[in-house]
Amino acid sequence: MVGSEKLFRTKAPWRLDSSFIGQLSKDHRLLLFKTMFTDTDYKHSLNVNRISKKLYNISQVSHEHLTFIGVGQDTQVLLDLHNTYGFKFDTAILINNTVPVHNLDPLLPFCAVYNFWTKDMGFDNRIEWAEVNEYVKTKIPAHLSNRLALEVAGCLIYDRYEQMYLEKNYAKILYV
Repeated sequence: MVGSEKLFRTKAPWRLDSSFIGQLSKDHRLLLFKTMFTDTDYKHSLNVNRISKKLYNISQVSHEHLTFIGVGQDTQVLLDLHNTYGFKFDTAILINNTVPVHNLDPLLPFCAVYNFWTKDMGFDNRIEWAEVNEYVKTKIPAHLSNRLALEVAGCLIYDRYEQMYLEKNYAKILYV
């Protein structure tokens, strides 16, 4: 799983089990990245290059699913990994996506997209061809929301992986 580091940090250790790290740290190999954004520019080339090198090394080991999870502008990393380096994720979880929907169309043939949002983004957040389009009501930011973490984990585990639960094999976490 390639994911936004922001989603996997938790400020409340007593809520660890129902956070993103608590829900998705089992039976996954996590490659977490941090992107750098300015007000108008997305500084990604060096970061995406480092992600692609680590992801290439990981992909040499057999894996059943290659999943991307990103929040906000981090969705751009999914597109860059696909367009520039040719990585084909079979699952993409987008949270508060800011990338125009038509830019995601190249993912349609091979990627199941799960689209979640927690706030009014000022535009229609729906992706017509997504497996799931869901508004999750929460008063706290998406990356801190246990409710959102549970919804995402449920869709991923029950729907995409078609399993009832994850084993207790804890993840190896790599940071880029």
